[in-house]
Amino acid sequence: MALDALPLGLLLLVGLAIGIDDLAQQLRLSPRGQPLSQAVPAVLGDVLVRVALDLLLLLPMLGLVLAALRSTAGRQPAWRAAALAAAVLTGALFYGQWMEPGLCLLDRLPAVRTRCEAWQWLSWTRAGYAAQALVWGGLIALLLAWDQRARDTASALHHARMRRLQAERDEDEARLVSLQAQIEPHFLFNTLAHLLRLHEVNPAKGLAMLRSLAAYVQSTLPEMRARRATLRRELAATLAYAEVQQVRMGEGLAVTVDIPDELLDAELPTMMLLTLAENAIKHGLSPRPGGGTLRLEARADGRWLKLAVVDDGVGLKLGAGGGRGLANTRSRLAAVQGELDIVNQPSGGVRASLWLPLTWAAR
Repeated sequence: MALDALPLGLLLLVGLAIGIDDLAQQLRLSPRGQPLSQAVPAVLGDVLVRVALDLLLLLPMLGLVLAALRSTAGRQPAWRAAALAAAVLTGALFYGQWMEPGLCLLDRLPAVRTRCEAWQWLSWTRAGYAAQALVWGGLIALLLAWDQRARDTASALHHARMRRLQAERDEDEARLVSLQAQIEPHFLFNTLAHLLRLHEVNPAKGLAMLRSLAAYVQSTLPEMRARRATLRRELAATLAYAEVQQVRMGEGLAVTVDIPDELLDAELPTMMLLTLAENAIKHGLSPRPGGGTLRLEARADGRWLKLAVVDDGVGLKLGAGGGRGLANTRSRLAAVQGELDIVNQPSGGVRASLWLPLTWAAR
């Protein structure tokens, strides 16, 4: 148990109680008819000396009680009770043996000054002092034991809460890894399906697309397994994916980027931007005759990072937007307190907006 304000505060309260009791006794012995304004100053010095001696002789008991609490941490209550009882008894015996000699040395106990030179281990006076210390020490030990028990309970609850939070974090991380593992084959399977179809109708374009895909996988696959990435890397992966799709769509796909350089080091979960771009190309731009434009935007709004993937494709049909890729994206966003909003634009096409807490990668 740490030596904080509570043990010393209890000791001072005991000293205050002893001082008040001693003051009352001294006032009863003062001459009758003496005004209180004169009686109190006359005996106050003796009372303060007595209180100081009391506190000095109770300090060893307080140290023994604290040592008993520390040595019995985590053990059975019976061990703690026995250790505290031994500490209080030892401290009370010490107090009882040295209170009378202490008062004699200070010349504050005329009634027993004649006995100061004759040391007596056993006497009714010493027994009375020991009994008094036993009462006060028992009260201090009881209060400190109750406080230590409350601290132990709070500490156990805190550790249990920390273990539960850690388990929840581990579960969330495992779930995010599982979600990412679903996104990766989802992207690759779709791309390979486009590649196979293109190879059947135009082998030259199929070969060019294969080379683009190989270059893309080589540069971005190591990043797919990470939980966090920078906007710079996500943008590079998304543009590499768009280049693969441009081989398939030819001039039917244009890509524009409106992202300030100062936001490129912002953090975000991996493959989120890529998933939205893939969804826009697959469901919005590919079905539109002549293709269209994919626009990538980023803005800082206070403590939020706002990303947008905009297309001028066929728009969002009623009941759409519930695919696996978007469902996984929403689940991952919920884990990082982000939001996803997908709406049709009045001029045509879809705007998919991401809101994420704005954090920065370590530099």
